[in-house]
Amino acid sequence: MYKLAIDKLTFVNNLLEWYNKSLSNPNSKVLPHPEYGRWKKWSDDRIWCSVFFSIGVKGGSRAARDYLESIEKGLEEFELPIASLTPLEFGDRMRKIWRFGRGYNRSGKALGRFFSKDENFGRKNSFEKSIAESFGVLEKHGFAKWFREISEYNDDRKKAHFMEELPGVGLKVSRDFLNDIGMTNSLIALDIHVLAEMRDTWKWAVPPTTPNDRTIYEAIEDGVRAVAESIGVTVLEIDKAIYFSRMTAEFRLNRND
Repeated sequence: MYKLAIDKLTFVNNLLEWYNKSLSNPNSKVLPHPEYGRWKKWSDDRIWCSVFFSIGVKGGSRAARDYLESIEKGLEEFELPIASLTPLEFGDRMRKIWRFGRGYNRSGKALGRFFSKDENFGRKNSFEKSIAESFGVLEKHGFAKWFREISEYNDDRKKAHFMEELPGVGLKVSRDFLNDIGMTNSLIALDIHVLAEMRDTWKWAVPPTTPNDRTIYEAIEDGVRAVAESIGVTVLEIDKAIYFSRMTAEFRLNRND
């Protein structure tokens, strides 16, 4: 259903070339794609940190990226550790998560604009509620154990289906999370930036926002997989190249499409 014309394939190759060159430029804002298997080195608290940010922070929050940077570099620990939440009742646990996300953290900044306003705290399907519920699932099941079980699937898409059992985790979040922890590289997080690139440059008839329909989502993903296979890269590499070309304003290739 989704196929890329030869001339557009050349553009994707150029985009990937730009992305790879940017990685060696110390002045570039472009970041490398995650090391495959890095989750295996993580503690339960580091895994929980990644779950928190995957579910609770959307829209490319700069405050969240800044907060995570020191954790990624091993300079600081996640200040909402498992031990601080385990003794609490669900309501108190949810409120602690909410306060942290709203700005009661070492940065003093709200980490995502999707946490509820005071009057809507804890509403159905709110981010603070979904995160607290996911914490409860992982606490009961075992944080590292949950992801060891996911990793036993040979197919990346099956791993995503497993991940989607957590509250607040849908098609896009499951893929974004698994790619970020280094467990998968054949899935793509279809956010508005990636979809815009597909519409504007690839000339694909894709929706403007992340499709909730699994059939549509996976059809687009299969199309990207075919593109990746044809040029000998991973889907994740294409995902990152598109994302940073759209978000950093560093990509200056003349478009004739």
